[in-house]
Amino acid sequence: MLLNLLGFWRRENIYDGPASKTEGEKETGSMLRNLSIGVVAIFLPALAVADAPPQRGSGKIDWANRVIIAKGSGAPNLKAPNVAVARLQAERAAKLDALRNILETLKGVRIQGKVTVKDKMTDNQDLTSKVEGICRGFETVKIQYYSDGGVDVTVKMSLDGELAEALLPAGKGGEGVKSGGDKKHTGLIIDVTGMGYQPLLVPSVTDEAGAALYGLDFVTSEAIQKRGFAAFIDTLEEAKQSPRVGATPLVVRAAKISEKGEIILGEKDAELLRDSNADLSYLKAGQVVIVVGTDSPSSR
Repeated sequence: MLLNLLGFWRRENIYDGPASKTEGEKETGSMLRNLSIGVVAIFLPALAVADAPPQRGSGKIDWANRVIIAKGSGAPNLKAPNVAVARLQAERAAKLDALRNILETLKGVRIQGKVTVKDKMTDNQDLTSKVEGICRGFETVKIQYYSDGGVDVTVKMSLDGELAEALLPAGKGGEGVKSGGDKKHTGLIIDVTGMGYQPLLVPSVTDEAGAALYGLDFVTSEAIQKRGFAAFIDTLEEAKQSPRVGATPLVVRAAKISEKGEIILGEKDAELLRDSNADLSYLKAGQVVIVVGTDSPSSR
């Protein structure tokens, strides 16, 4: 279509007929030329960017696997000495863009209660520098090259390991959590479906009187760095299939969520986590999944 328009415009501007035209012919030709030029002006930008990266970078959290997934985009340097150098520079720019998106996404993560990573980093330059340094160790998942020389990258960054060590307050490492006894369960699933619960790094679970059943003091430092306090999964069926909670998890349903964001269990379910005859070492290991889907809870 564009070539046809260009050809028409060319024919109107290179006239091989008689030297003179009537006024009507001249006016018609002028109108058609202006129309052709306008259409070309509309279509050329769209054609020029057809092979360019479709969107800029972004970041999101995969709470089931406890990783930040971010994208970054790098534009080509048109003044680079050759294509290889231009592509390398675009890839570096894309990775810097991805790093920015990791950090922006991370800042919105809640640590405990209503406190976010941004809150903790504010006015703490040492922590900010440490977190930025850790995030530079992201893993590159995918690199996509475009015909215009632009580059997109997809990267991921674990919420656990060094990042958890830098951001989380110190706990008691699972002191007082009962080990030994009857090994009835291999993990814990808490269903908060339909309660508007939002994932965070350190979930807190209490009974109706406010006594702690799970949280900061229940998990060893080794487990925190390895897998964090909990995975957050959409459905109960998926949660039961998670290797994190093993073959025979204990499944409980939250009674409500407190104003501070704590998960509150009813007395019957709370008693299961206070069983003096049960081995609760799965809590020390952070073998906990929280179901946060928006549908009604499935029967268990």
